[in-house]
Formats: sequence, structure tokens, C-alpha cells
Amino acid sequence: MKYYPAGSVYGCAFYMDGSNSTAGHVFQFTPFVLNKIAHTWQRCYPVRFQKIVFFNIPAILDIVMSAFRFFLTEKLKSRLFVFSHQHCFEDIPADSLPVEYGGTGGTVQELTGNYGKLNKY
Repeated sequence: MKYYPAGSVYGCAFYMDGSNSTAGHVFQFTPFVLNKIAHTWQRCYPVRFQKIVFFNIPAILDIVMSAFRFFLTEKLKSRLFVFSHQHCFEDIPADSLPVEYGGTGGTVQELTGNYGKLNKY
């Protein structure tokens, strides 16, 4: 966010793929940890979340997401979406999505390789 102030001004969408989540991951999310994550997202990051989407979420992680909602403000609750599938990309242009998610914007590996090469303001 240091080099991309538009995230603070206009906001951003956050997408998280939970397809590789295991029970070990789930048990790390105690109420204390969920509260700290919610506090950090709402009060510490200099960014406006326009949309927070978790997709490919297994049923056991859905329980954690329900508990997580408890710690969020009403505004952020209305912007949090949880899907058990990938049908959450309808409003994203295909050239912005990786091939693995049905887009034409390159592979995840290629996009990850470009991460450190972003233009800096």
C-alpha cells in the first residue's frame, strides 16, 4: 500500500482462495486471533475494502467465517462474501483473472513473478 495510494483513496477488492485449507489451519483461528485480524483490517491498514471475498471455502472453514463476522463492523460485514465455489468472478474482467480461475491474464505463477516489479509512485 505504500506505493499504491489509490488503495486508500478508491479502495480495493480482496479475494482469498481457501481451496488448500486444512483442519490445522482452522484450529489456528481462535476467537482472540479472529478479533485481532478484524481489528487490524478495520483500524490499522490504510486501505478501504470495497469487497472481501473468500472462495472455495470448505464447510469447516465456513464456521470460522461466521465467527469472524461477529468481530466486524456492519459496513465491513456487508462487504464480506463467502463462496464454496469460484462463481464469484462475474464482475471481474477476464483479462484481470489468472487462467486457473477462468481468466486470460496469465498464470498465477507468472503474476506472482511480476509482483515485485510493480510501478512505484
